[in-house]
Amino acid sequence: MNETIKTQLNHRTIRAFEEKPLTKEEVDLLVEVAQRTASSMYLQAYSIISVTDPELKKELAAVSGQPYVATSGHLFVFVVDQHRNTEIAKALGQEVGVQGSADRFVSGLTDAVIAAQNVVVAAESLGMGTVYLGSFFNDTAKIVELLNLPKYTYPAIGLAVGWASARATIKTTPSKRSDSYGKWLP
Repeated sequence: MNETIKTQLNHRTIRAFEEKPLTKEEVDLLVEVAQRTASSMYLQAYSIISVTDPELKKELAAVSGQPYVATSGHLFVFVVDQHRNTEIAKALGQEVGVQGSADRFVSGLTDAVIAAQNVVVAAESLGMGTVYLGSFFNDTAKIVELLNLPKYTYPAIGLAVGWASARATIKTTPSKRSDSYGKWLP
């Protein structure tokens, strides 16, 4: 078994971080990993926002109800972004008819989440801890406001990354699972 798979099998969600920011080089590397993620039609219909302002991190932590949002080493927000491609199409004089469509939204959402997962794998391979922040959905309108997101964007998922200040335990995996017909598999 290779080291990447070992890291993935030892995944733990970290909710207690050292108050130590990631270096510029560490952030740049994680963003580069995200940028190399496969995307639907190579549109890369997502953007990544790095939140470094401590006050903004506190406001986002308040929305999420999770204090570790404010104390993580780095906070990323992966955003479905049809705005950028709309502006590119306009600048090139092309028709802008599909922006805001359900198909494009789902493609952007999928791209954003896959990119976030690649950042998780990369961060954990470097010994960092991570936690997804679905709690941003507690009030997406407030997240949109705080991040000043333009039309045709949507916050897909937040991701706190940093150096763990406490070791989390691995959750046990159920020994049985069911297939789509409800039969239990070994």
